Amino acid sequence: MHIVLTGAHGVGKTTLGEVLVSKLASNHSVALIPETARELVRLGLKVNEEMNEEGFISYIQLYLRAVRETNAEIVISDRSLFDLYLYTHRGNNPIRHSYIEMLYELVFLEASLVDFYVYLPIEFPMMADTIRPPDVSFQKQVDDAAVKLLKEFKMKTVEARGSISDRCATIIRRLTG
Repeated sequence: MHIVLTGAHGVGKTTLGEVLVSKLASNHSVALIPETARELVRLGLKVNEEMNEEGFISYIQLYLRAVRETNAEIVISDRSLFDLYLYTHRGNNPIRHSYIEMLYELVFLEASLVDFYVYLPIEFPMMADTIRPPDVSFQKQVDDAAVKLLKEFKMKTVEARGSISDRCATIIRRLTG
């Protein structure tokens, strides 16, 4: 089983992933694939609007390797290739159009391999991190694009709302139901 946590930055994906792993670990083999953008920053590569082609390709390579090397009954990804596309498909970055087109195709392939995507809508004040800008209007643009693209890619999607407990319960019901 492979699920992906997605949505705009600052909506609680990382926290939710960590709580899900702790709740599921007593009955299942569970692995959390951490957000790849954080690994890029750790490696000294730029993300967001400063991402260059090296960072773009590195993101894809690191994420695909993590998926391939993760051996667990339930794999939870804190973001995925879909999220890379979500943040880079607009024309205001230095990534070649052909790379964006390749990623578009990879996202369709990913959607066929992921059991479901968990979309987390904006419900609370943004939880700022060191990766993405704390711009609420940008967060809203990303959220709107996520909703649109989840439909465009015809992704199996579960919307998780409310507290961490509510969100976990929604996901666990979907995993076990």
